[in-house]
Amino acid sequence: MVDVLAEISNTPIDSAAVENAVAGPQHGAVVLFSGVVRDHDGGKGVVGLDYSAHPTALARLRQVCEQVAADHDVQGVAALHRTGSLAIGDVAVVVATVASHRGQAFAACRELIDTLDGWGTFQPITIPFTGPLDISSIRAGHMDEDYKTDDDVLYVINIVPDSPNYGD
Repeated sequence: MVDVLAEISNTPIDSAAVENAVAGPQHGAVVLFSGVVRDHDGGKGVVGLDYSAHPTALARLRQVCEQVAADHDVQGVAALHRTGSLAIGDVAVVVATVASHRGQAFAACRELIDTLDGWGTFQPITIPFTGPLDISSIRAGHMDEDYKTDDDVLYVINIVPDSPNYGD
Protein backbone atom coordinates (compact mmCIF):
# COMPACT_ATOMS: atom_id res chain seq x y z
CA MET A 1 0.00 0.00 0.00
CA VAL A 2 1.20 3.49 -0.88
CA ASP A 3 0.89 6.28 1.67
CA VAL A 4 -0.81 9.39 0.25
CA LEU A 5 -0.84 12.81 1.88
CA ALA A 6 -2.95 15.52 0.20
CA GLU A 7 -3.78 18.84 1.82
CA ILE A 8 -4.95 22.31 0.87
CA SER A 9 -4.46 24.84 3.64
CA ASN A 10 -4.31 28.56 4.30
CA THR A 11 -1.39 28.12 6.71
CA PRO A 12 2.29 28.07 5.71
CA ILE A 13 3.68 24.76 4.50
CA ASP A 14 6.65 23.33 6.38
CA SER A 15 8.73 21.47 3.76
CA ALA A 16 10.71 19.60 6.41
CA ALA A 17 7.49 18.36 8.01
CA VAL A 18 6.29 17.09 4.62
CA GLU A 19 9.57 15.24 4.10
CA ASN A 20 9.36 13.75 7.59
CA ALA A 21 5.76 12.64 6.94
CA VAL A 22 6.73 10.53 3.92
CA ALA A 23 10.32 9.46 4.71
CA GLY A 24 11.21 6.25 6.46
CA PRO A 25 14.08 3.79 6.90
CA GLN A 26 12.69 1.55 4.14
CA HIS A 27 13.01 4.28 1.49
CA GLY A 28 16.23 4.82 -0.41
CA ALA A 29 15.07 8.05 -2.01
CA VAL A 30 13.00 11.03 -0.94
CA VAL A 31 12.41 13.66 -3.62
CA LEU A 32 10.81 16.92 -2.54
CA PHE A 33 9.88 19.92 -4.66
CA SER A 34 8.89 23.29 -3.18
CA GLY A 35 7.22 25.85 -5.43
CA VAL A 36 8.01 29.34 -4.13
CA VAL A 37 6.44 32.67 -5.08
CA ARG A 38 9.02 34.54 -7.16
CA ASP A 39 9.26 38.24 -7.91
CA HIS A 40 8.84 38.02 -11.68
CA ASP A 41 6.99 36.18 -14.44
CA GLY A 42 7.13 36.73 -18.18
CA GLY A 43 9.24 39.87 -17.86
CA LYS A 44 6.86 41.51 -15.40
CA GLY A 45 7.32 42.11 -11.69
CA VAL A 46 5.19 40.03 -9.36
CA VAL A 47 4.26 41.33 -5.92
CA GLY A 48 2.27 38.37 -4.63
CA LEU A 49 -0.12 35.55 -5.37
CA ASP A 50 -3.63 34.91 -4.14
CA TYR A 51 -4.87 31.33 -4.25
CA SER A 52 -8.36 30.03 -3.66
CA ALA A 53 -9.62 26.47 -4.03
CA HIS A 54 -12.87 25.07 -5.39
CA PRO A 55 -14.65 22.87 -2.81
CA THR A 56 -13.76 19.74 -4.84
CA ALA A 57 -10.07 20.64 -5.16
CA LEU A 58 -8.91 18.51 -2.21
CA ALA A 59 -10.64 15.39 -3.53
CA ARG A 60 -9.09 15.98 -6.95
CA LEU A 61 -5.65 16.58 -5.39
CA ARG A 62 -5.92 13.23 -3.62
CA GLN A 63 -6.95 11.54 -6.91
CA VAL A 64 -3.90 13.00 -8.67
CA CYS A 65 -1.64 11.72 -5.88
CA GLU A 66 -3.23 8.29 -6.03
CA GLN A 67 -2.84 8.17 -9.83
CA VAL A 68 0.84 9.10 -9.62
CA ALA A 69 1.31 6.42 -6.96
CA ALA A 70 -0.39 3.85 -9.22
CA ASP A 71 1.73 4.84 -12.23
CA HIS A 72 5.10 4.65 -10.43
CA ASP A 73 6.92 2.22 -8.18
CA VAL A 74 6.79 4.47 -5.10
CA GLN A 75 5.83 3.92 -1.48
CA GLY A 76 4.61 7.43 -0.70
CA VAL A 77 3.24 10.55 -2.40
CA ALA A 78 2.48 13.92 -0.82
CA ALA A 79 1.06 17.16 -2.24
CA LEU A 80 0.27 20.22 -0.14
CA HIS A 81 -1.00 23.46 -1.65
CA ARG A 82 -1.49 26.86 -0.02
CA THR A 83 -4.50 29.10 -0.33
CA GLY A 84 -4.78 32.75 0.62
CA SER A 85 -2.47 35.68 0.01
CA LEU A 86 1.17 34.74 -0.48
CA ALA A 87 4.14 37.09 -0.58
CA ILE A 88 7.38 36.78 -2.51
CA GLY A 89 9.36 33.89 -1.04
CA ASP A 90 6.36 32.07 0.43
CA VAL A 91 6.01 28.37 -0.32
CA ALA A 92 2.92 27.84 -2.48
CA VAL A 93 3.15 24.09 -3.06
CA VAL A 94 5.20 21.14 -1.84
CA VAL A 95 5.18 17.73 -3.45
CA ALA A 96 7.20 14.73 -2.33
CA THR A 97 7.63 11.14 -3.37
CA VAL A 98 9.49 8.26 -1.74
CA ALA A 99 10.76 5.09 -3.36
CA SER A 100 13.44 2.47 -3.05
CA HIS A 101 15.51 4.18 -5.75
CA ARG A 102 15.97 7.78 -6.92
CA GLY A 103 14.86 7.25 -10.53
CA GLN A 104 11.40 6.17 -9.48
CA ALA A 105 11.08 8.94 -6.90
CA PHE A 106 12.26 11.65 -9.34
CA ALA A 107 9.93 10.47 -12.13
CA ALA A 108 6.91 10.38 -9.81
CA CYS A 109 7.70 13.78 -8.29
CA ARG A 110 8.09 15.34 -11.73
CA GLU A 111 4.79 13.88 -12.95
CA LEU A 112 3.03 15.07 -9.81
CA ILE A 113 4.22 18.68 -9.98
CA ASP A 114 3.76 18.85 -13.76
CA THR A 115 0.16 17.67 -13.36
CA LEU A 116 -0.51 20.22 -10.62
CA ASP A 117 1.24 23.01 -12.55
CA GLY A 118 -1.29 22.73 -15.36
CA TRP A 119 -4.15 22.53 -12.92
CA GLY A 120 -4.83 26.13 -11.92
CA THR A 121 -6.67 28.85 -13.78
CA PHE A 122 -4.23 31.76 -14.00
CA GLN A 123 -5.70 35.24 -14.26
CA PRO A 124 -3.04 37.94 -14.44
CA ILE A 125 -4.20 41.29 -13.17
CA THR A 126 -2.17 44.42 -13.79
CA ILE A 127 -1.64 45.97 -10.41
CA PRO A 128 -1.51 49.69 -9.97
CA PHE A 129 1.53 49.55 -7.67
CA THR A 130 3.94 52.18 -6.38
CA GLY A 131 3.90 51.46 -2.67
CA PRO A 132 2.59 49.06 -0.06
CA LEU A 133 0.12 46.58 -1.50
CA ASP A 134 -3.14 45.72 0.20
CA ILE A 135 -4.25 42.46 -1.44
CA SER A 136 -7.65 42.65 0.27
CA SER A 137 -8.42 45.82 -1.69
CA ILE A 138 -7.56 44.03 -4.94
CA ARG A 139 -9.93 41.22 -4.00
CA ALA A 140 -12.63 43.82 -3.44
CA GLY A 141 -11.89 45.18 -6.92
CA HIS A 142 -10.59 48.62 -6.07
CA MET A 143 -7.25 50.34 -5.58
CA ASP A 144 -6.24 53.93 -4.88
CA GLU A 145 -5.13 55.99 -7.88
CA ASP A 146 -1.78 56.46 -6.06
CA TYR A 147 -0.85 52.86 -6.89
CA LYS A 148 -0.66 53.19 -10.70
CA THR A 149 2.17 51.67 -12.82
CA ASP A 150 2.26 49.22 -15.71
CA ASP A 151 5.13 47.09 -14.43
CA ASP A 152 3.82 44.85 -11.69
CA VAL A 153 1.47 41.90 -11.87
CA LEU A 154 -0.45 40.03 -9.23
CA TYR A 155 -1.65 36.59 -10.18
CA VAL A 156 -4.99 35.57 -8.81
CA ILE A 157 -5.02 31.82 -9.07
CA ASN A 158 -8.11 29.77 -8.47
CA ILE A 159 -7.30 26.10 -7.99
CA VAL A 160 -9.93 24.51 -10.21
CA PRO A 161 -10.07 20.75 -10.64
CA ASP A 162 -9.95 19.61 -14.25
CA SER A 163 -13.22 17.79 -13.81
CA PRO A 164 -16.07 17.81 -16.32
CA ASN A 165 -18.43 18.31 -13.35
CA TYR A 166 -16.73 21.50 -12.14
CA GLY A 167 -19.30 24.16 -11.45
CA ASP A 168 -22.22 21.76 -10.96
